[in-house]
Amino acid sequence: MSTEKITTQDFNRIYTTGHMLGRGGFGTVYAGYRNTDQMPVAIKMIEKTRTPMVKVYHGNNNVVNSEEPLKYTKIPLEVHLMRKTNHITGVIKLLEYYELPDCYLLIMERLGTSASGCKDLFDFISDNGPLKEHLAKNIFKQLVKTIDSCHKAGVIHRDIKDENILIDDRHNQIKLIDFGSGDKYHEEIYTDFDGK
Repeated sequence: MSTEKITTQDFNRIYTTGHMLGRGGFGTVYAGYRNTDQMPVAIKMIEKTRTPMVKVYHGNNNVVNSEEPLKYTKIPLEVHLMRKTNHITGVIKLLEYYELPDCYLLIMERLGTSASGCKDLFDFISDNGPLKEHLAKNIFKQLVKTIDSCHKAGVIHRDIKDENILIDDRHNQIKLIDFGSGDKYHEEIYTDFDGK
């Protein structure tokens, strides 16, 4: 999955952007769909000026004493973190991303196609009242397993809250979203503030 520089017109030929799903400190997420097959997607728009970047090394970097400089590509940190967690069941999947002149567009899976199919945990609790113990245990167990898997994949989320947990209200399956405050996982103390 490599970045593709694209114009707004070309992007609009590939995807149709709909209503806003949410807004956070690092971007705005819209409902949308892929034009070729009408697959529902979430489109996150992140301003370039607010996007931490990371170097991803590639090529023949394992050669010792190589005369050639190491080759790398700079990509948004959030993309890098999502790539590392794309295999985890409890994390929203990154499908692809694009670079526009002023922003990055992250294309992610979208759960449910209507208001009744998927909600964030805050709205789910607001609509249903206090959770029954067995349901709360199920949600918490999924979340702990997901966070543990993220840490094992070398990613720390750093913004786990009810608004960043989507739940499929038919099957009560969760997905962790919004890695905009995330970072590479390490054992040392984190000293840098991140978030709003």
